[in-house]
Amino acid sequence: MMKRVNLSVCEMTVMKCIWDIESATARRIADRLGRVYGVEYDETSVQRFLKKLLRAGFIDSYVGPDVYYAPVIEEEEYKREQQERALKLWRGRRMNRFVSGL
Repeated sequence: MMKRVNLSVCEMTVMKCIWDIESATARRIADRLGRVYGVEYDETSVQRFLKKLLRAGFIDSYVGPDVYYAPVIEEEEYKREQQERALKLWRGRRMNRFVSGL
């Protein structure tokens, strides 16, 4: 498993939106964030999140009539990595409390 940077909640929400629609412009992502997730970011803010996701290797971009963004990492792969991180963090005697809290 490749060590990835930690994403903020905002970045994870943008990533979830990209996974949902597979390929989109910053404008379409900003629109969907508001409609589906109730998160209002202007296009400039979304572009900042996209820039970090690009640098971190989560997404790629390509130019068509506009700039499009697409996931590089599959959603299930990211979920699995996050689950493994949580299990490593909570392993030991506290694991019973962690699991019972789910």
